[in-house]
Amino acid sequence: MEILKVCIDEIALSGLEGCTFAELCELVARRQPPVTFPLDELTKQFIWSQLSQRGAIIRLYKLPEQRKVVDTLHPLGSAQGMEYVHPYSYRLVNDEEQPVRVRGSCTTYEQRQDVTEAVAREGLNLTAAIEKYGTGLVLVASQEVRERALIPADTDPCVDLSEVQYCVLEVIGCSREYGILRSFITNTYLRIDARSTFHHVKMLAAMNLVVIREGRQLKSGRITSVFNLTLSRFSRLDTLYDDTMQVYESQFCRLLEAAPFKALPVGNLKNTLVHWAKVTSMPESTF
Repeated sequence: MEILKVCIDEIALSGLEGCTFAELCELVARRQPPVTFPLDELTKQFIWSQLSQRGAIIRLYKLPEQRKVVDTLHPLGSAQGMEYVHPYSYRLVNDEEQPVRVRGSCTTYEQRQDVTEAVAREGLNLTAAIEKYGTGLVLVASQEVRERALIPADTDPCVDLSEVQYCVLEVIGCSREYGILRSFITNTYLRIDARSTFHHVKMLAAMNLVVIREGRQLKSGRITSVFNLTLSRFSRLDTLYDDTMQVYESQFCRLLEAAPFKALPVGNLKNTLVHWAKVTSMPESTF
């Protein structure tokens, strides 16, 4: 059924960390393009009953502590969209002792407890599962299903990703259609030299696994270049980040909006724009 395919895909995109059932419902609700089925209580009960019985592809884990609710989407500086901020630290997992090698990044991999069979044996419905585990129960897709969500079916089967490259691909997948900034992966997630991140991303792009888009952001009065990364499956013509002229246009409108009677002398506007051009090393002739 389409509803189950969507849910399994969202769980897979959540990586080795997985997602709680509440997080799954939120992900499905904001999925693009929007889903056509209602997420009412009866639908949620049905989804749970199906997922909790599919141990071959969806495992249930009890976390060592309750998972905190974290907002992963932050408004961008200008009005063009939202920025994804990954809420978990990088912790490499490369477990070759399993029947199928498990890899990815997970902060609780060694501590969490597999309760898939226990939940199925007790026949816990959604209400009972939430009462027993709260937000300490996560759904995690199998390695095969997670890789299928990240890597297109027509990809060269000989593609060989290093453990770090796979984790980079995984966190890009977590960002879905919003994408994630390369600088975030460098400075906050991996905490490595920018040249290393550049290399990993370049390799993933060469394999047609990710799409890199350059844009502009206004930060602390300066326009800076940003590189937004999305999975190839989420590639689209538009971007969440403005080009330089769009940033200027946005600032221009804000100046007029804040001015008395929403009007300013042309000379004042030109002087302001020339100042911005000097700050951003943009030729004055642009205006």
